[in-house]
Amino acid sequence: MKATLNLTILVGQETYWLLLRCRCNHNDNNTLTADDHSDNLIFLTNRVGRQLARLAMERITFDKFEAQGPHIGLLADLSAQSPQRQQDLAITTVKDKATITRAVQQMENAGLITRVPDTIDRRQKMISITKQGRKFWQHAQEEMQTVLEKATESIDPEKLAICNEVLFSIYEAQREVTLYAKQSTHE
Repeated sequence: MKATLNLTILVGQETYWLLLRCRCNHNDNNTLTADDHSDNLIFLTNRVGRQLARLAMERITFDKFEAQGPHIGLLADLSAQSPQRQQDLAITTVKDKATITRAVQQMENAGLITRVPDTIDRRQKMISITKQGRKFWQHAQEEMQTVLEKATESIDPEKLAICNEVLFSIYEAQREVTLYAKQSTHE
């Protein structure tokens, strides 16, 4: 039996409309259950990532600043390399320009980053992490580590290491494809 479910989800100020099509089965209790998605990497990584991010975001506040996903991605990239162009951050965090612009404004207002015109291309903005931003990033990493340790405490460390290695390989491969595609369109 097939079922279609229409959902409208309000997240912050953004509304998402989802159309889910799933095969459903009757279980022994005569109730409908969704098919097992344990072999679908996209479904699993999305679901696990969202669950872990939600748990982490509940814990990450810093000097009255409540973090959201885009903030954490930006801080991660800026802590590794600062300054960076705002446009490049949109690519590496896999977020649209509007989301990045909003997050950058919020983080700038909180004193976590600075934004100045690029000396080479004044239309572009260069984003740098501040000392306060580095403190926030350290706090966020500690909270995320706590959440991850709790979520993975029953998983064999060798399996977890293999999982991390495989996911990182997929991430790097997709990142290279994305960066190459973006560079090709600007040439």
